[in-house]
Amino acid sequence: MPYTNKRQEIGTPIQPHPTDDNPVNSDNTSPRTRKELVFAGVVIVLSFLLLLGVVALQITAIYFASRGLQVQNFKVSWCSPAFYLPGSSNPVVEDVNCNQMQIHINYTQGVGCIDLPGTRQQQWLIGTMAIVIASLIFQTIDFILLVLVNVDHKTFSGVKLKRPWFSIFIGLALMLTVAGMSGIHSMSLPQEINKTVFVPTNDNSPLFCKITLVPEGLRGSILGWTDGVFGSWGTIYFGSSTHDQLNITST
Repeated sequence: MPYTNKRQEIGTPIQPHPTDDNPVNSDNTSPRTRKELVFAGVVIVLSFLLLLGVVALQITAIYFASRGLQVQNFKVSWCSPAFYLPGSSNPVVEDVNCNQMQIHINYTQGVGCIDLPGTRQQQWLIGTMAIVIASLIFQTIDFILLVLVNVDHKTFSGVKLKRPWFSIFIGLALMLTVAGMSGIHSMSLPQEINKTVFVPTNDNSPLFCKITLVPEGLRGSILGWTDGVFGSWGTIYFGSSTHDQLNITST
């Protein structure tokens, strides 16, 4: 048999043979690889923009919460259908300690409201600042770990360590804490008001009606939250007021 020398000279590169499944461009970059690089670049840019947006929202929350804590004589409106006294010219509510509070009639919602010290609201503002600051700290720790930890490092169960673990578990714990505190507050009355109060029957009578107040529950909390968030929308949120349309006044 004739001898064929199939050895290749050392140092001579082997040129790939282009095929339909693996086309090669002049820059040795396949179209598939180029698309993957473009997709990865888009994902990185969008992720960076989302990160900036989240951090900006967190810093904004800290700023406005700190401004709220600086308000002197912080008051909140506490409303109840039992305080709806449209026939009274000077509606008031009196507790068992003979403390009288002016009632503000809300004709749109069919309730009467009184002003109470915003003790709970100040606690929520403090909690908001603490939670957001803690979130920023743990996000920074996760960012450092994601940069330093090797992608191949895994736990004993085979789970990759290159994950934002602190943000996941601490964030879940904070969410459960907020939900629990919201449930506790929705099932109890503010400490600034008694459970038993009295309201006048009308302007011409010295008689008072005894009223037993109950907590608002989850439904009342949701209504109060949505009124606070969307109340500035006016008729877009509340709708047209019959009281305003008919020009009814309290007499």
